Amino acid sequence: MPVEQSQMALEAAGFAGTWERRGDRLVLDGAAAAVLLGDPDRAGKEIDAQELSLLMGPEDRFALAAVLARSAAQGGMHKAEYAVRTDGGVRRFSERGRFVPDGRGGMRGVGVLLEVTQDPGPAVPEPSLDTAVDLCIDLRHRIDRVPGRTAMMGILVDMLLMEFGLMLGRRIGQRHS
Repeated sequence: MPVEQSQMALEAAGFAGTWERRGDRLVLDGAAAAVLLGDPDRAGKEIDAQELSLLMGPEDRFALAAVLARSAAQGGMHKAEYAVRTDGGVRRFSERGRFVPDGRGGMRGVGVLLEVTQDPGPAVPEPSLDTAVDLCIDLRHRIDRVPGRTAMMGILVDMLLMEFGLMLGRRIGQRHS
């Protein structure tokens, strides 16, 4: 495939650049530095990953941090979507990457960034009561395995489960009224 066709295909896919990560240090290529930071001159230079994360909303920031931590700890592929506040407004990105041992006892992540701002994206289903209850039950089991856990942690999750039970009871009562 000629270079021109390859470039057109990348643009059609929303290609927005590449990144490399070691710990909390991030290196962006020119395209990613331009689109994320508004400064292509920062390409190839290490930046603190927190600088980029502060351009995200809290929910996206924490979700991305969890995905990256899991992938860096276990190695392998990851994907994440998040929104970033840029000079041009809020833009959405899809990140795909892989973490591999760096030969120095740490992990090195490399990946690509696709802009998906214009994509309608999949319809996100409304969180259901069943899903919330399942997550709480899973959390309760996980807390039981946390070293140094406190009794209050379990009590708080139990209280949340009781609230869900009351909510479910009210729904059932409304159906039979």
